[in-house]
Amino acid sequence: MIVQYRFVLAALAFFQQSPQTQTPVPDNGQIRVDGRKETIDEQRRRASRFIRQTGILRGDVQAARRNSPLCPEIFGLDAPLAERFAARLAVVAREVGAEVASPPCRANLLVSFTDNGLAAIEDAVRIYPSLFMDLNPDIKRRLTEEVRPIRWWYAVEEIGADGRPVTNGVNFQDTPSRISPKIQRSIAAAVVLVDVRQAADTNLAMIADFVAMVGLSEIRLDAQPEASILTMLQADSDVKTMTQNDYALLRQLYRMPMDRNATRQRSVLRKALID
Repeated sequence: MIVQYRFVLAALAFFQQSPQTQTPVPDNGQIRVDGRKETIDEQRRRASRFIRQTGILRGDVQAARRNSPLCPEIFGLDAPLAERFAARLAVVAREVGAEVASPPCRANLLVSFTDNGLAAIEDAVRIYPSLFMDLNPDIKRRLTEEVRPIRWWYAVEEIGADGRPVTNGVNFQDTPSRISPKIQRSIAAAVVLVDVRQAADTNLAMIADFVAMVGLSEIRLDAQPEASILTMLQADSDVKTMTQNDYALLRQLYRMPMDRNATRQRSVLRKALID
C-alpha cells in the first residue's frame, strides 16, 4: 500500500496544479461485428494474438488486475462531464466483475485531460519524479519522448495469494507449487493522460471505454490488438466502444485465480476469448 499512496499523492499534487482543458460532449458508438464463422484453429490463433498484442502477459510475467475497489478521479473536465466519465468507468468495472468504491474514496485511477500531453509529462518527470521511479527505462522514455493522444502507466505491486504483502517477491507465509507461485501482481494505481489536441476526433464516450480497458488491466503502452477499443485511434478503425474481445478478456481476468503462473493464466484467458 505504500507504493500506491506515494504514487497517488504525487499524481494528485501534479494534476491539481497543472493547467487543464475542456472536452466536447460525447456521442455513442457501435461495436464492430465480423459475421464470418471462424474455425477452431482460427479462433485459437486470434485469441493468442489478441493476448500477445495487449501485452497483458509478457513472457513468464503474470497478468495484473485491481485487488482493491476502483476509485477514479478525473481532471480537466467540467463537473457534469467528469461525473459521466467516471460513471462509465464504473459501469464497465461492474460488468467485468471488478469492485467499485463508493465516494468518498482514495483515488487509484487518475485521468487528466490536457491540451499538451508531452509538456505535461515532462513537467511531471521534473516536479514529481516519484511517479516514474519504478518504471522500466524504455517505458519511461516512450512516455516522455513520444507524441501520443493517450498515455498511461501503472504502480504495480506483488502480494500474496491471500492479499497480504510479500517481501522482495517472496511469500514467506505460503509454499509455492508448480501451478501457483502463491504470489499475484496487483495494480495499486494508474495514471492516464489524455492529450485532447491529439485525440480531437475521438468522442468522450470512446475515450472512457479506452480508459476503462487500460485502467482495469495492465496493458502495454502501444497495444493495438485487432477488434478492440484500443485500436480506436487508428485512422482506419471503426471501433467506437468496448468490443466482445475486450469484455471477454476483462471478465476472465477478474474471474480467474491470480496466483497462477503466466502459462496457466495465458491458457485460461485464451479459452475465454474462444468460448
